[in-house]
Amino acid sequence: MKDNKFIFISIVFSVATTTMSQGLIIPLLASLESKHTNILLNSLSTSIIYLGLFISMFFMEQVVKHLGLKNTVCVGLGIGMTSILLFLMYQGFYIWLLFRFLFGLALGAVHYGTQTWIGLITSSEKRGKQMAIYGFLAGVGFAIGPLWINTFKIAEWIPFAIAASGFLISLLAMIPLQNYRPLNPSVGRKRSFKISKMVYFIASPALFMVFVFGFMESSLNGGLPIFAHHEQINISILSLALSAFVVGSLVLQIPLGHISDIWGRRIVLLFCAIVGCGL
Repeated sequence: MKDNKFIFISIVFSVATTTMSQGLIIPLLASLESKHTNILLNSLSTSIIYLGLFISMFFMEQVVKHLGLKNTVCVGLGIGMTSILLFLMYQGFYIWLLFRFLFGLALGAVHYGTQTWIGLITSSEKRGKQMAIYGFLAGVGFAIGPLWINTFKIAEWIPFAIAASGFLISLLAMIPLQNYRPLNPSVGRKRSFKISKMVYFIASPALFMVFVFGFMESSLNGGLPIFAHHEQINISILSLALSAFVVGSLVLQIPLGHISDIWGRRIVLLFCAIVGCGL
């Protein structure tokens, strides 16, 4: 039990520093490119990060089976840190597309590995609360990230160094942990495919809600810096606006997770959907 607590603390700390870097690098790149490319190209290039994250989900399960959870997360952190440093070393729209894609793959490995890991080490009675803590600290990191954009005024390399350091700190937090391999039940490929279809069908309402929130979040992080540049909005105001969106989502994170353990996920999701639609 103590080992699980240490693993959980290490994972959420690692994710918080990773999302800090993620929250910094995405709007930073969008802001920098808005000065040299038109709005359409800037938006498309920002989407490449999320495309890489999306594509990674199709093969990440196989990667975890071969490497284990810790190694998968560590590889993702290493790729993420390297891609950030490459952004600083090489300038150019097309080469940045490649680095963005690699960064998205890295995020996919980190988020898939850590969320799967927490799901396996927590009991069903506490899973809602634990995942809420995970989401809360990930959100805290994401909220802090944009605030570092202001360091660009001091020197161009500083925000990139901060983002890369976030991945490095996360990697160091992972190293003491033992590699964990999920149990691989002996079911046939057809049987496994049927189970996957059933799971995705049952979870589709919740997945769609995540899709909607992700659309809002990515649009804000990728689009607001472009808007701010064209409307000549101060970069300090931009960083505060990006952080405010995330802070708003953090206020009820842990209470909702705790309530979902008591009332059930369905009721809480319905309530959140109704309130969100109204807003």
